[in-house]
Amino acid sequence: TSDVAHELRTPLAAMVLQARLAREGDTVDVRAAALRQIEHDALRTGRILSQLLDLARAQGLDAGAEQPVDLCALASQVTSEHVPLAHELGQELSLEAPEPALTVSGRAAMLALALRNLVDNALRHTPPGTQVAVRVATGDGAAVSLSVSDDGARHGPPSSARPGMGVGLTLVQRIADAHGIQLRHDAGVPPFTTRYALVWPANPARR
Repeated sequence: TSDVAHELRTPLAAMVLQARLAREGDTVDVRAAALRQIEHDALRTGRILSQLLDLARAQGLDAGAEQPVDLCALASQVTSEHVPLAHELGQELSLEAPEPALTVSGRAAMLALALRNLVDNALRHTPPGTQVAVRVATGDGAAVSLSVSDDGARHGPPSSARPGMGVGLTLVQRIADAHGIQLRHDAGVPPFTTRYALVWPANPARR
């Protein structure tokens, strides 16, 4: 609750200040810039509220039965959904997935929600020109991973002090815990500098 309050307080406070500038600004340009910032902060607040709704939905994760989930198809769907945003932000978004598909036991809607948050964070919290890569892979001992990497040089661990990051990653961690899998954060493989990966242990229920 404290993290969420912090996430919402920042854009709301900024909107109050910008509203005053829009009303009292000395020039048309100042007032127009204030209105643009209000729009930006309102959209940001809307994204936080959407994450809160998703987080509330995730509270009932344990009630649903797990089913076979094709991680390659899931990753392809989520990546395709984010192509317009990547284009708008000047990012390069790519997908690497094997043939044939990798299937694990899980809840497809929740895993898609987790991946959606990781991709969204990578796109929104790195500068233009960043490469963002979604990857489905098998590793040592046939462990399976679903990862999002970027070369935007996001240094340090995530925290709620970084605007827009706390709620989304809390949601991803909640989904990982419900599936009995790990959420790992590391530097990834060069040229990437940041990677978040959902990792299934070796020999999970998959085919």
